[in-house]
Amino acid sequence: MNETTNGQTVTSSLDEWKKTPAGRIYVDERNQILSGIKLNKVWPTEDEKKTIFMLPSTVFIVLTIILLTFGLIMCYSAGMSGDEIKDQLFFAAAGLVLMVLISICPVRAFKYFTAIVMVVSFFVLLYMAAKRTRWLYIAGHSIQPSDFIKVAVVSWYAYVMDKYKKFSGSTKMFWILAFFTVVFSVLVLAESHLSGAILFFLIGAAMMTVGGQNKKWLVFSLVAIAVIAVFAVSYIEKIPISAYQKERIVIWKQIMSNKEFTYAQRIGNARQSLQSLYGISTGGLFGKGFGLSAQKYSNLSEASNDFIFSIIAEELGFIPSILIMLLFGFLVAEGFRIAKNSRTYYGSLLAFGLSFQIALQTILNIAVATAAMPNTGIGLPFFSAGGSSMISILVACGMVLAVSKDSVREKKNV
Repeated sequence: MNETTNGQTVTSSLDEWKKTPAGRIYVDERNQILSGIKLNKVWPTEDEKKTIFMLPSTVFIVLTIILLTFGLIMCYSAGMSGDEIKDQLFFAAAGLVLMVLISICPVRAFKYFTAIVMVVSFFVLLYMAAKRTRWLYIAGHSIQPSDFIKVAVVSWYAYVMDKYKKFSGSTKMFWILAFFTVVFSVLVLAESHLSGAILFFLIGAAMMTVGGQNKKWLVFSLVAIAVIAVFAVSYIEKIPISAYQKERIVIWKQIMSNKEFTYAQRIGNARQSLQSLYGISTGGLFGKGFGLSAQKYSNLSEASNDFIFSIIAEELGFIPSILIMLLFGFLVAEGFRIAKNSRTYYGSLLAFGLSFQIALQTILNIAVATAAMPNTGIGLPFFSAGGSSMISILVACGMVLAVSKDSVREKKNV
């Protein structure tokens, strides 16, 4: 009886000691040593475990699958070879698996890894900028790191604005985020990736806007950038960018002003834009028919990649092209709805940023295909060929679906 009493006394004393500051430090250190990583930061809570296999936003999933299916069909129709189609199917399957796995993760887990991923991303971009290339070759396979870094950048903005929410709207916070935006945009531009730089810059501006940053400085900065951009386009010959980028902007200016092209331009740098416009104009309301594009046969390079929208318009026509754009619109609108209903500030910013990224990339791709902006080389989400683009978009979708479970838990009172 005494042994039991003494044992209970020792246990009670130990429990009391663990509640002291020194005891809490000991417990925390012991848990870290035993786990090797702060699993409590990424491991699901009891509430989150109940919703791991709960279906997130059905609308978002259905729209993603529809767009992905259409995209794979159009890649085949755009003239991809059998081996290329197999590769694209593999990338889509891998992306879907990652989307499902990521969608069941706690949103908190994304925050935990954001800082590490951003440090790695910075050095990768630094390396790519030094090499003046957007492609990284690993074991014979080409990867475009900026596709994945776009996702990481959105998470970083959300993480910083969530962690330092009390400084939201301050001038200091604005300039910190603006400096980060400019640095990453310039690094991507140094890769000879103009569209990527535009994408990074506009994502940063959008995140700062919805994150409640200083509106006065934001408006002033955007106006200043717009003025600089107009000046740069007007005096493109004096801007220190690569010769082929200058030529593409010159070609775009000629298209906008309806000027004649020389024969050298028609078979050179103007070829893609002119052939894309020709393909779109010959599609009519309902197109020439699936697989019947004439432009994909050597007339239009990158038919299954940057200019796949031109093939869609040529084969399916104006009406189906509009319907596909509406599907993108519905997907983005559902992403914004998920952002609005998120129970956490970080989740809300994350879902908005990733949805905005999909919207912006879609707009830029269609703008290039229709010559509404210079040919900058950016893929259409779910449609354009390429493993990096396909997997990164589906990873982004998985993160949005993970955020959607916040509102699911609230409705289910979990």
